[in-house]
Amino acid sequence: MRLVIIESPYAGDIEANTAYARAAMWDCLERGEAPFASHLLYTQVGVLDDSDPIQRQRGIEAGLLWGKFAEATIVYTDRGISAGMHQGIDRAVAEGRLVVYRSISVPLAPPQQHGVRTSDLIQALSRLAGNRHSDGVSSLVSSEDRGAIINGCYDLMISSRQATAPQVVGSQALLDVAGERRRQVEAEGWTPEHDDQHMDASMALAAGSYCESAARPSILARKPGAAFAIPKLWPQSWSRDWWKPKSPREDLVRAAALIIAEIERLDRAAATEATE
Repeated sequence: MRLVIIESPYAGDIEANTAYARAAMWDCLERGEAPFASHLLYTQVGVLDDSDPIQRQRGIEAGLLWGKFAEATIVYTDRGISAGMHQGIDRAVAEGRLVVYRSISVPLAPPQQHGVRTSDLIQALSRLAGNRHSDGVSSLVSSEDRGAIINGCYDLMISSRQATAPQVVGSQALLDVAGERRRQVEAEGWTPEHDDQHMDASMALAAGSYCESAARPSILARKPGAAFAIPKLWPQSWSRDWWKPKSPREDLVRAAALIIAEIERLDRAAATEATE
């Protein structure tokens, strides 16, 4: 069993967050891992008072020190990424520890007011695609932008289904995104080693292209006897033959899988940089 540190929210809705952290512990154990969740240990009655900022920070720091013995930091994202979780992610990256993002099938808290975190998502993606060094290489994504992307995607998913029954992570949409990511790796050969070569933010740009196709299908639709129109965001380093839009839903699934691939690439790059 590999030793792992769990990052999940605690402050706020403590009862729901505690139940979620316990579910995360179970998920790790089911995967053959030995998890440690400091926010379940130190917040017990008679140990530390999480409502006291000084005691809360003391507990966070104690948990981070245990991270030195872990092989990976597992970030459970269903309920968003808190400030304390950002500290854990940043520490893991600084220490060169693998960071893995996961979700599990448990009820989610309602999303924030519509448009708030969605706006943060749009801004984060814009920075990811546009903030480049003079040599054309994309800058590393910040922990704040990483959280904005995850939280924003979650809110978009929930908002689009508000007329239906309450959603849980593990919905068909998320399963399809996971399946597409797996197809990219197994069928297309887009392994982590392959993805690491795309240092020009091309995967983020390709994701943006498929989002544009889903949002404006009539504009980018294929004309009879003509090739598909190529979005302006489409990466110049990629062949035009790779652009194969489908239905709006299928394009969004591919966009989400590409965003995940780009975030994972950025995390690997940050971990490598921290160890050099």
